[in-house]
Amino acid sequence: MTIFYWIVFIIIGFLIIHTNYVKVSMHSLSFNLSNKVTAIHISDLHGKTHFLNGSLSKIILEYKPDIVFITGDLTNRKNQLTSIINEVIKIKDSGTKIYFTPGNYERETLKMLRKRSIQSKEYMDNRESLEQYMTVLENKGDLINLNNVTLSVYGFDNSVYGNEKYTDNPLSSSDLTFYLAHSPNIITYLKNHNLKFNLLLTGHTHGGQVRLFNKTVGSYKQFHIGLRKLNNNQYFFITRGIGTVKIPVRINCYPEIAVFYLN
Repeated sequence: MTIFYWIVFIIIGFLIIHTNYVKVSMHSLSFNLSNKVTAIHISDLHGKTHFLNGSLSKIILEYKPDIVFITGDLTNRKNQLTSIINEVIKIKDSGTKIYFTPGNYERETLKMLRKRSIQSKEYMDNRESLEQYMTVLENKGDLINLNNVTLSVYGFDNSVYGNEKYTDNPLSSSDLTFYLAHSPNIITYLKNHNLKFNLLLTGHTHGGQVRLFNKTVGSYKQFHIGLRKLNNNQYFFITRGIGTVKIPVRINCYPEIAVFYLN
C-alpha cells in the first residue's frame, strides 16, 4: 500500500509541475537591424496568471522586453479577466508596448463546462475594455519605432475561421514585419495571398497539451511546435501556450513564454 501511495504522489507531482511550471524559450534571430529589439510572445492564457516559478508579469519583466505580443484566448470564463488585466497592467506600466489579436475564446466562454457564444455587443464591450491596456489588432496593422528600429505589426482576426483579411495599410516602409494570428491555419491565407513577413506568431494548438512519445495528439498534429524557418529571413512560430482547456493538465508540454532577441 505504501508503494501505491508513493506512485500516486509521484504522478500528481508530475502533473502539477508539467501544468504549472512555465518554461521560457529563447530565440535569437538576425535581420541586420541597427539596434537590438527584445520581443515576447504569449498565447492561450485561459485565465492562467501564476505559476510555480512566479507570476506572468514577473517572469516576462525579467527579460526586459521592448514589446509583448498576445495572440488570443485570454480567459475561459469572464470572471478570470480581472486577474489577466492586472498582470497586463504591470507589464504596461513598465513602458512595454503590448499588442493583442483575438482568439476563439474571445468569441465564446465556458459556462457549466459548456461553451456559450459571446454576442456581438458583449464582444465589442470586452474589446473596448482591453483597448484601455493594449493595442487590439483585429484585421489591421500598426507601425511602431523601437530603439530606432521601425516595426510593422499586423494582427489577423481568425478567432472565427474565414474572418481573417488583409486590409490596405501603409506598412511597407519598415525594418521588420510581424504577423499575429491566433490559429496557425493563417499560414494558408498568407500563402494564397502571397503576403510576406519576417516573423509569424501564432498559438491555439497548445502544442497538443498532452504529448505522448514527443508527438502531438489530436486535431493539430499536422502543425509544428516552436520556431520553423520558412526561407531566408522568414520564420513561423507556434507557441505551446500557457493555460489549458478541456482537461486541466499538461503532460510533456510545459506552459511557454517565448523571448525573441532580434538583431
